[in-house]
Amino acid sequence: MRPSLRMPWQPLAAWAAAAAVAAVPTWEQWRLAAELDGASTYHVSMCRGGAETVALVEALRADLGRLHATAVTWGVPAVAVLAGLLLSVAGKAAPGRRLAGGLALTALAGPLTPVYFHPDECGPVAIFSGVWVAQVLECVGIREVCLLVAALLVLAASAPERPAGHPAGRGEPGAAWRRTAALALDYLVAVTVLALATQALGLDGAGLDLGERLLPEPGDTSSEAVVRATLSAPLLFLYAWGFHLLRGRTPGKLLLGLRVAFPEGGGRVRRAALRALLFPVLVVMPGFGMIWLFLDGLCALVDPDGRAAHDRFTGGRVVRAGRRDAVRGGQAGVA
Repeated sequence: MRPSLRMPWQPLAAWAAAAAVAAVPTWEQWRLAAELDGASTYHVSMCRGGAETVALVEALRADLGRLHATAVTWGVPAVAVLAGLLLSVAGKAAPGRRLAGGLALTALAGPLTPVYFHPDECGPVAIFSGVWVAQVLECVGIREVCLLVAALLVLAASAPERPAGHPAGRGEPGAAWRRTAALALDYLVAVTVLALATQALGLDGAGLDLGERLLPEPGDTSSEAVVRATLSAPLLFLYAWGFHLLRGRTPGKLLLGLRVAFPEGGGRVRRAALRALLFPVLVVMPGFGMIWLFLDGLCALVDPDGRAAHDRFTGGRVVRAGRRDAVRGGQAGVA
């Protein structure tokens, strides 16, 4: 039986309100950027003093901050909510919990990712210290509140029962956080490998640290960005392709009990290679890498099975390790 396209006005109003509220941070970002003439809208002291070696967590913090700023600037949260609204109007499964989780994480990333400095001395504030917590709370404003409100509205909009005849999703409970944690662990491993490669190739003497960050600046096609991508892309390809081909999982997926399942019938080498090219190699390409990352992530957020674009293109799924029927009915992944 074909699902009805009619939608009650209550969830429709909640979806519309969520989209409007999710757009407020973008409007606020552009307004403040215009007032500050392009300066950062988060207060970070421009304190100069002894450079420190970039740690693994620092690289993750920098890339998350870059992702957050770009997402809010270009209205990615509002676009994601609009996609969920269109799916609901079409009578398809609305990924309410995934969208709400993404909005909440975006809200948290805003005040958590900047580097804070002591107000009375030239030096960074230790993470989780009292001063750090106070400065984080000070940076919580209308953007964070709006994103959290949008997340609650998305949950409320997706709470009603699915339309009659609509099949239940194939998602597994707790799968989203496992995939996110596995991606973060793989990021840290990749940064470590690239940092070691920097020393082995003698690039540290030239002021280029491949492990400093993975994501390029949006639209950055400078010579440094091209050199960074040229050197890091082959290493990232070998990392993703090799582990998926030989073990079916990267170290991050191994620790979280996940694996990649490809369709039966051969072509595993080709599929694993294409998967590695789509993610993570395309992500680190200068100019458009972050654009592809957002498109890939949006696909995972709105897909009924949570499958990212690189999952769909390669026919793969990220499933719980040990499940024999995972290829046919498992939960797909985002990394």
